[in-house]
Amino acid sequence: MLLGTIAALVGGGASAGTLPLVLEILSWVLAVVGLALVAVALVRLAGAVDHLITSSSQPDDAR
Repeated sequence: MLLGTIAALVGGGASAGTLPLVLEILSWVLAVVGLALVAVALVRLAGAVDHLITSSSQPDDAR
C-alpha cells in the first residue's frame, strides 16, 4: 500500500496535499525501523561483551 502511494505521488496521481502526510508517515516508519536496529545492535553488543567477560574469567583448562 505504501509503495502504491509513493508510486502514485511520483506519477502525479495524488493531490499535492497528501505529499506532506506521506512523507511524515514515511519518516516515522524509518525512525521506528532505525530505533529497532539500534536496539538489536545494543542487545548483540551486550551479548558479545558478556561472552567475552565470561570466557576470559574462566581458566583455560575449564573450557
